[in-house]
Amino acid sequence: SCPLFWTEYEGHCYRYFPINKTWAEADLYCAEFSIGIRSAKLASIHSWEENVFVYDLVNSRVPGIPTDVWTGLNDLRQ
Repeated sequence: SCPLFWTEYEGHCYRYFPINKTWAEADLYCAEFSIGIRSAKLASIHSWEENVFVYDLVNSRVPGIPTDVWTGLNDLRQ
């Protein structure tokens, strides 16, 4: 099961944070939520179904989906 305020999907826990950060800042912020052997990382989307789940999760928190949402990709070339 997932911690309070997190949502489970396919054995993983997800949470949307409506905070403006660069990719590197978001990656570090996310890592702060690691607990024991459970490491917290930005979402990596591996299927259409997971994409729909993440879209619905963000849209349930912020209807209309914000234009900038970080996943496990990066902006190192910016």
